Amino acid sequence: SKTWKSLAKGESVVMPQSYYSYNIGTTNNGQKMLRYKADGSTNANYWLASRAVSCAGSGSVNFHMRGVYGGGVYSGYLCYSYGNASSYSRGVRPVVSLESGVQLTKKVGDTWNLGK
Repeated sequence: SKTWKSLAKGESVVMPQSYYSYNIGTTNNGQKMLRYKADGSTNANYWLASRAVSCAGSGSVNFHMRGVYGGGVYSGYLCYSYGNASSYSRGVRPVVSLESGVQLTKKVGDTWNLGK
């Protein structure tokens, strides 16, 4: 969980840039799962559960959500540090699909066990 912290006058924060993009190949099943729609057609269009930050040259910060579209992984703007927001519209795709009989049990910390 994140805690909001107001900055005092003159205080600054270092925002590491985590923006990147890349084209998705089609040589292995993992790549195909990302790139293709469930019906097998290409160029799926959905959000990934992955955030990104980019720094604009004017001293502002852009907050992104990564998404798959056009055969690649890109970051779509969500909002900006100066107050504006974007209105991209995409669905969410699960990262993993499990059979109906699979049960998840939490072991320790963030470790999960899969079983039947």
